[in-house]
Amino acid sequence: MYEPRRRNIALRATFFEHLPASMIKERKDADPDFLTAWEQTVELAFQITKDPSVTTLTIDTVDIAYESCQEYYCWHHGIKNPSDKKDFGATWNEIKFAFTTLFNQVIASGKTVVFISHAKEREQELQELADGLSMVGPSCSTACMKIMKQVCDFWFYYGYHEGHRTLIIRDPDRSVDVSTGIGFMDSEGKPVSKIVIPNDTTKFYSVINKAFLGKTNSKKIDAPKKVTVTKTVK
Repeated sequence: MYEPRRRNIALRATFFEHLPASMIKERKDADPDFLTAWEQTVELAFQITKDPSVTTLTIDTVDIAYESCQEYYCWHHGIKNPSDKKDFGATWNEIKFAFTTLFNQVIASGKTVVFISHAKEREQELQELADGLSMVGPSCSTACMKIMKQVCDFWFYYGYHEGHRTLIIRDPDRSVDVSTGIGFMDSEGKPVSKIVIPNDTTKFYSVINKAFLGKTNSKKIDAPKKVTVTKTVK
């Protein structure tokens, strides 16, 4: 957890304090044994790969986790921003490699990794449209989002719509940035685009698993529509 005060969830949680590079320097100078949020994340990930009682690692939120990784390497190189070194992207690549490698190691150990991000409206430029389109997507940085789309097998939008908790798997209207949802079919073999999640959260996994195995007929709920953003060149 990088966000505090998570309650009413039955899990083992560890909170990591995210600090900017300047504050990391101050804390390291005052206490050489101080571990940054990213260093603690690396240590926890290593412990999880060796712990058979853990099946799933959830990162809440991936936005802050990536920022913590970035700030750690900025402190390590004595800079404020990875672009400050003017090293043709070498520092950015170092951050990407560290972040990707860590979680791929957890996945390689047989664990599941879940990344959580808040929702944010983003303006997308689509080649097939003359206008830009406003889409709901993750609130994490563009650099982080590119990594997530490489690491994650599935990319969902989970929201509350028309009185139902709804998991959007694919969105042909492209108002929500989600994965293609490959593998999710109903009992008739038709692609499932949305799954209504029961109020009983203990059934969350069961409902998704049935859709993946093609054993459900999901209730159809329209995705929230987004207004097209028209670009005017002056």
